[in-house]
Parts: sequence; C-alpha cells; structure tokens
Amino acid sequence: MYKTVIFDLDGLLIDSEKISYQLYQDLLSLYGHTFLLDKYVQNYSGKTAIGNMESLIEEFSLPISLEEGLAFIQQHETSYIKQGVPLKKGACELLEYLKMNNYQIVLATSSIKERAMTILKQNHIDHCFDEMVFGSEVSRGKPYPDIFLKACGKTHTSSKEALVLEDSEAGIRAAHLGHIPVICIPDMKQPGSTFKQMTEKILPCLNDVIYYLKLHHHYQMIALDMDGTLLNSDKKISQKSQEVIKKAIEKGKIVVFNTGRCPAELFEYFDQLDEIRYLNCISGALVYDRKTKKTIACQTLDTNTVKTLFEISSLENTMIQLLTEESHVQENQINKMADYGMGVYIPMYQRVTKKAIDLKKEFFQQPFSVEKMNIYHTCREDREKTRQRIKEKNLLIEMADAELTSIEISPLNIHKGKGLTVLCQYLNIPLSDVIVVGDGDNDREALKIAGLAVVMDNAKESVKQLADVIVSDNDHDGCVEAIERYLL
Repeated sequence: MYKTVIFDLDGLLIDSEKISYQLYQDLLSLYGHTFLLDKYVQNYSGKTAIGNMESLIEEFSLPISLEEGLAFIQQHETSYIKQGVPLKKGACELLEYLKMNNYQIVLATSSIKERAMTILKQNHIDHCFDEMVFGSEVSRGKPYPDIFLKACGKTHTSSKEALVLEDSEAGIRAAHLGHIPVICIPDMKQPGSTFKQMTEKILPCLNDVIYYLKLHHHYQMIALDMDGTLLNSDKKISQKSQEVIKKAIEKGKIVVFNTGRCPAELFEYFDQLDEIRYLNCISGALVYDRKTKKTIACQTLDTNTVKTLFEISSLENTMIQLLTEESHVQENQINKMADYGMGVYIPMYQRVTKKAIDLKKEFFQQPFSVEKMNIYHTCREDREKTRQRIKEKNLLIEMADAELTSIEISPLNIHKGKGLTVLCQYLNIPLSDVIVVGDGDNDREALKIAGLAVVMDNAKESVKQLADVIVSDNDHDGCVEAIERYLL
C-alpha cells in the first residue's frame, strides 16, 4: 500500500517543458545555432539545469562558461514565468484526493528552489506538499535515484511504500534504480519500450492516477447493498457469494449489510451468513452491532411528518410500509403487491412483517417510532404526483426512488452514506478504506463517499455514472467479483 506520492515538477505537475525548450533555443540562436524539438525531447527533457547546460556548451561549442549559461537561462526564464506557468490537467484534483485520503505528498524536482516555489505559489499549490526536495540537495541528478531516495528519507517512507509520478525517461530510470514504483504521465515524449517496462503504468493524465490508487488500495471494509446487488432475482444469496464473504471475514475484512431493509427482513440471511456483524440498515437510519446487540445510531421520522405522508399517499392508489426494527404493513395489501411492482417480495412479507388490519388508523391511534416510510405505487406517474405533493409540504425528510414505482422516505440528512460514515467513525476506519457496492438510487450517497465505488451492471445509467468500477449483474455474482478483485 502506498503511503507517499512523489511528484516531479517540470512536464509532470506544470506545463513547463515548452518554456525550457524555448529558453535553450533562445540561447543557441545567439550563436547561430538551431535547436530542434526532437533533440530537446530525446536528450534534455527531465534532466537538471546544470547537466543540460554542460551538454549544450559541449555539443554546440558555445563560447560561454557554465555560470554564464545558467545566468542567461535564469534571467530570461523569469520573464516567461511572470506570464504564468499553468498546471497540467488533473493536478489540482489529484492533490486534493491525496490530501483527503491522508497520503504524504512530496515534491522532488531538479529545479532551483526559488524558481519552483514561485511557480507553486503562482498556482496556489505550495501548501499541498508535506516535504520538498530540490536539485541542490543531492550531488547527482536524474537518472540517478538520489532525489527520490532523499524524498523517501524525509518522509520516513520505504521504497515499496512510495510512488513516483514522472513524465521523462530520466525520471523513470531514476525511480527504477531506487527500487521505487513509478507511474509515467508522458509530456512531450512517450517513453521507449525499455522504460515502459520499468513503470507500474503509463497513464495519459494526472486524473487517472486517482483511479489507479483506488484500485491498488488495501481496503478494510466492504458495504454490500442487498436487493439488486448481493441478492439475485430470486432474493437469494448465491453459494459462491456466501463462500467469498466468509473468506473475506476470515482474513480480517469487515463485511457490512448496507441496505434499505430493516433487521426483521434480514434475519433469514443470518442463517447463511451469521458472521455478518454490522448493519447499516433502513437506509442509514439504524446502524447496529449484532454481536453486542448495540444500536450505534438511530434516527426517526417526526410523528406528525409520518401522519402527513399518510394523508398525501392516500390521494393515490398506494401501499405503505413503515420500518422500525420490524416491518409494518397492511395485511390485506400483501397479496396485491404485484400491483405495486413488488410481487417478488410477497413470500418475505408474508413471513416477516407485522400485519395491521388498518395501518393508517392504528398508527394515528397509537403512534410508534418510524425510521423509514416506503410508499409503493402502481405506476411511475403516480409516484411523481406523490413526490411533488411531498415537496410542496417542505417536510424535513430525504426522498429516494426505489424498486420500480416506490419512494423511500427517511429523516432529513439520513441516507446510507450518513449511516456508513457513523459506522466508520465508530470503528475508527477511514472512508477511503471502504468499498461500497450498490445498484440503486438509495446507494448514491454511499457510493459518493466510498474509497472505491462499485456499481452492478444491472444498475441504471445514472447510478453507473458514480462508479469507479462496474461489475457483473446480481444474477452473475457481481459481489463475488468485487470482493475477489478489490478486497482480498
């Protein structure tokens, strides 16, 4: 697992190689020489200013000293820098991701300190780095590994725990000689085949490093949605899924049911997976430790809000479900659930629900705490009418679409992402160490905060847009794929 990311500067973090080439061209033109871009790319890109100047003086027989050549470059470069040296695409996003996920960030550049700091401050990223190493701090420049080894030393990082980001062949070789993994984001030149073999990956943009790090992170937890994700179309957990979940738990990984269901609707699955300890259920309203039988967090809807929602729902042909630790429904509607797009759930509702003769009347007469309310409709058009009526009331709630025609109603600011955050705080696990696997609208907030967002192939496109990774559908063990590839 990488702990430290080491950035080169020129050509990697900032778009400066064109400036360097222009400066050498300006110098050589004073003495009647032309300087082809190909020559710069092949022999000068990514190397130290001193080494490059020594090479120029020798190759073109320039009648100047090393000090005079460096002074020319420094003087003329100042005017270019004043005009602004832009960051490369994805630089800010990558730095922000690394900061948020507690990586150490180091700048390791052959550049002069004053020049580098000017450019960093100009782009408002000087504060992003935990340590910096400049060319003057090492006796040998790239392709020797000294500058990267010094960066590791400053951060007390082993070479295996560091990752170098480079654009040049000289930088790639330097990292390779230091036995430090390196990713190349090419600037003016694609590395040759020999250098490609020295890299972990060749990526087109700094943004792509985020995705690489997510895939190569050592995750501690996986949060699995149930319906449409872990459960197949028959509402079963496949034997293969059971086996790989048990294997993950045996290896010390935490597997969480991350579901809109209430505990009563989960009991039958504990017969197959009694090892599951933590529940983020009722769409984040109840976070529960099965081993200690401790409620870690619980949020309920206001009683008057539930009554208002009952009144609104009565304006359309609807079926209501109230979720506490138990599932409350109206008995005479269970056999009609297919009308509400919920026919597959009939056997479960018959087995596990608390059945009321008249759910609305009983709740109004004797209210009880409700963590979530589901309103099932016979068509999407009716669902939209209900949604608009609820919005007009400005209730302190969260709404999410579920199944084909239903709406889930939760307390304000309560969703799977909130519940997962609470659970991670309780377990002292950073969210960056969590994989979330889901398929539905009520998985959105959890997917957004996950270290790795995994979406099932059966999800709709708007949910897939949140994915870092898309796996097979729920009838073809997508959860097995997620666990085997990214958790184990």
